[in-house]
Amino acid sequence: MPPQPRSYHVGCTIGPGLFTHGGFGLGADGFTMTVLSDWGMFDLGLSVWIKPTVTDEFGRPFELQS
Repeated sequence: MPPQPRSYHVGCTIGPGLFTHGGFGLGADGFTMTVLSDWGMFDLGLSVWIKPTVTDEFGRPFELQS
């Protein structure tokens, strides 16, 4: 499943992976614009989206700090 549409996100390629993070898009309610903190990876070799799990050095899920 591809990530939801967004703007002002950041992306980079590492090997065959195109990584995306964050941006500005619709929130969980589908109506309100909000800051997004999710990650996505598109495998350029397989042409599929992969939902990566990003953790800190202690194994806790990454959270956007306010």
